[in-house]
Amino acid sequence: MGLRDPGSLTGVWGLVYLFKQMMTFFYSITSILLGIILFFPVRKFILALNVNRHQSKANRAITDKELEVLKGKVTIAAVIIAVTFAFLYNKILILNFY
Repeated sequence: MGLRDPGSLTGVWGLVYLFKQMMTFFYSITSILLGIILFFPVRKFILALNVNRHQSKANRAITDKELEVLKGKVTIAAVIIAVTFAFLYNKILILNFY
């Protein structure tokens, strides 16, 4: 027990273990929150780009059915981009400051 036993939650090793667990929890929660916050503007931006591209190709306004199909495709891409960026950005912050 004490300083030499990393399995116990007493002494210095216990504090190190507790700090690592807290940082893992903090990293997970903040990454998920940042991903959720980033999702909506990213989706709106990508949707605007795709709608403009489709309208310029077709030389007409986009229909509601086409818009729904585009929203489905854009949502998947926005989730991947926002969550990936959130986890990578948070990892860099934690490595630099902790």
